[in-house]
Amino acid sequence: MTEQGKGQTFAEWLQARFDERGWGTLRQAEMYLGISRSSLSEYLSGGGYPNRKTLKRLAAFFITPLQDLAAMIPEPDTTPPLLVPEVPQPFGAGAGSFSELVHWPYQPKDYERGHRFIAVHVVGDCLEPRIHSGDRVIVDKDASPRNGDVVVVQIDGESLVKIYETRNGGIWLIALQKHEPVQVDESITIAGVVRMVMREP
Repeated sequence: MTEQGKGQTFAEWLQARFDERGWGTLRQAEMYLGISRSSLSEYLSGGGYPNRKTLKRLAAFFITPLQDLAAMIPEPDTTPPLLVPEVPQPFGAGAGSFSELVHWPYQPKDYERGHRFIAVHVVGDCLEPRIHSGDRVIVDKDASPRNGDVVVVQIDGESLVKIYETRNGGIWLIALQKHEPVQVDESITIAGVVRMVMREP
């Protein structure tokens, strides 16, 4: 491995390349690399890694030996997935039916080990096309939300799925369809961060 990447994680290496180019936002990086902001965010957090095709693109763009980048990617986790219970209350906008108690498989990332997870059934269209009514989401109850995360919240006794966003020193809950932003105050409980969306075929 070259000195440039020696001892670094892939996330650290990628952040260093962003810093060298002065990319202050994921939008800038997406424009230059042609890789989605959601994927880049996952790579920078250490929560995911690029496939071989994307790795080749990064190696070519940053003029880095492909084998150096490949050496930063850990071997696939062979630990059996968790079986996450689905809570019997749907989460979303509006009423919904109770679900039977089922479990959904989820493979936690290394930094999620020891966290508590639930699966929830989403109703309503406020986050379409990102999350559809009828989807199930895996929620990390012990994660601290970051700007842009999808979170499960409780407002006035109703459980909803929204986007967590920081604006002008405040925290807001954002929808993608027909709903005004809601500012977080002491009456709102953030129940967890959505880690995975599961869609019925």
